[in-house]
Amino acid sequence: MARAISFVRPSEEERAKKTVQPDAALEEAMALLAALHEAGFLSLLKGAVLSRNEVLEIIVQAINTDEGKRFLKNIIQLMMLFGSKELETAIGVSRAVLRNMDEAAASLEDPPPKWRHLLAAVNDPDVRRGLAFLLAVAKALGCAFRAPQS
Repeated sequence: MARAISFVRPSEEERAKKTVQPDAALEEAMALLAALHEAGFLSLLKGAVLSRNEVLEIIVQAINTDEGKRFLKNIIQLMMLFGSKELETAIGVSRAVLRNMDEAAASLEDPPPKWRHLLAAVNDPDVRRGLAFLLAVAKALGCAFRAPQS
């Protein structure tokens, strides 16, 4: 059976500890404004607000094109895809790719690696794991592009 939730009123001392000091909050707000100003975001935001009608008109015109409609449809589909899948996996793959980008770029230099170097690389368990992932993606793409059979 469920138990009642008890409420204990915090003491004045505990509430004072948790209360944000106005001076500290004001200092942080000013530091944030200074950083936004230095980065140019405040002038950009000011310009966007002052010319909001023109900006909205440009956006509406862009959306009313076939490309704009396709763009919105694709964005919505991507959001639905990310909402339906475990995002941590996609983030992990992205991080792994970015972390090893320099090594991957070096492999694109001329002359291309010899076959024996490629075959030797397959002995690495991480290379085999990556190849298995790429083959699974290739299979999924192939299945998606398969012509329907009658």
